[in-house]
Amino acid sequence: MSTRAFMIAAVGATLLAVIAGAYVVGSPSEARRRTFDDRRYQELAMLAGTLLCTSDKTTVLPVALTTESLRSYCGARNLQPPAFLDDETGEPYKYTRKSEEDYSICAKFHDAHRVARLSSSSPNTRWAFEPASGCITGRIR
Repeated sequence: MSTRAFMIAAVGATLLAVIAGAYVVGSPSEARRRTFDDRRYQELAMLAGTLLCTSDKTTVLPVALTTESLRSYCGARNLQPPAFLDDETGEPYKYTRKSEEDYSICAKFHDAHRVARLSSSSPNTRWAFEPASGCITGRIR
């Protein structure tokens, strides 16, 4: 009889540990969403950093972000630009040239506010992440 009680208690403790772990860590699908959001932010930040490749004061932003336009803009034939497509959806990131110096690069995030909290630990003076829009907005000069 005590063996049966022990088994029931062990199964109950195991179930409780699994439920508590899922609550604290989140589900596997939630972890995937966080991973995709982190990757999106990193790719937007890399694209924004790539736009800072030139110090020529007469250079204007490209009209569109493509491998060729960035190579031409940066003056480098061997430039390997970051990804232009969202890994989860396969859709291109939305680039908008607002002026010759100002731009935005946007993506759809599952939780942009979480990403904003993480991104605030490494602020950049040339661009900023806006969680409400899911965009990095910046200026090349």
